[in-house]
Amino acid sequence: MKKTLTGVVAGWTLLYGGLVPSVAQSPETPLKIEVHLYNYSGVSAEALARGEQETARIYRHLGVEMEWRHCPRTAEELEQNPTCDLPASTTTLTVRLLSNEMGHRFPVHDDIYGFALLPLNQGFGATANVFADRARDMAADDELHRVILGHLIAHELGHLLLGEAGHPAGAGIMHVPWQTKELERIKQGAMFFLPEQAEKIRARVLARMTSSNHSTAPHHPAAGTLPAAEPSPKITVFVYNYAAIPADVLAQTEAEAARIYQHVGIEVRWLDCPLSPGEVSQFPACQVPPGPTKPALRILSQSMVERLRQAQDSFGFALYPEDGSFVVVANVFAHDAEQLASRRGMRQGVILGHLVAHELGHMLLGAMSHSSAA
Repeated sequence: MKKTLTGVVAGWTLLYGGLVPSVAQSPETPLKIEVHLYNYSGVSAEALARGEQETARIYRHLGVEMEWRHCPRTAEELEQNPTCDLPASTTTLTVRLLSNEMGHRFPVHDDIYGFALLPLNQGFGATANVFADRARDMAADDELHRVILGHLIAHELGHLLLGEAGHPAGAGIMHVPWQTKELERIKQGAMFFLPEQAEKIRARVLARMTSSNHSTAPHHPAAGTLPAAEPSPKITVFVYNYAAIPADVLAQTEAEAARIYQHVGIEVRWLDCPLSPGEVSQFPACQVPPGPTKPALRILSQSMVERLRQAQDSFGFALYPEDGSFVVVANVFAHDAEQLASRRGMRQGVILGHLVAHELGHMLLGAMSHSSAA
């Protein structure tokens, strides 16, 4: 069997593999990351445990320990396991295992097996996605499927920890593409990061740990000042991409809006939600009703906008309930953002990200009006 994995989407890292072991030296400071895993693909508990074991083995080889936390996908599970909803630190990474049906929503080829979301500001990336069902296409049996799944997770986490979207030539787990000889190396347990990659990952994990310690250290304000609020504010935005904007544009949109809110100390997380009743079962986490900290964002197509828009110069609107309660639904017009970006010679995701930040601002401020200041 020969399987070639190719392709790149701007702003995302897309899945490949490599070979050649790297010999890790134990750092003086114990290195550890926590992985929050959302199993949307329905991978069995046995397969998941084996995949996690394989990922942990790869990272232990370079001196990084891993702690796994299985996160809820429904409102009922969230009540039983609220720990994943706590404010995340820089040493917390999120892995989402996506089903084939979910994978078809992204404009990537079938030989793409995952992608990691990297921030545009060179900060720490936190979210990686793996098309778990597609891993079976490379495996001749269940055991190999589970081992491959572990390597796929390790690869995408590698993009986050390296802070790099590219794939080096030659060898190593970050090398592209994976073919028959690479799959043989996986079966032998001989696929690792290259020495220079291992060194960089250890350094960046240590930097994440240092950043996390600084952010959670007790704050002793000077006389006359107020202590910083703990934990930091956080919202989770349910995203409904009715306009079907490309995945790379959506990733850039979310990164830009998150950057704007990060500037005022608010962490924004994004959750892709179903577009049709048939998809609801694949996105159980989106069944939670919108609320003050879990607003809904609808990215509308041109045909939908033509039925809804009242002002020709508007780019979106927020829905204000008649009872004066919290605003929990905002809408943005993707086509108008694309036209504005074209006129200004800017990237659509940057424009759309600012529009999303604007409409979320209406929601969080609870005000329909616009400031006259800059």
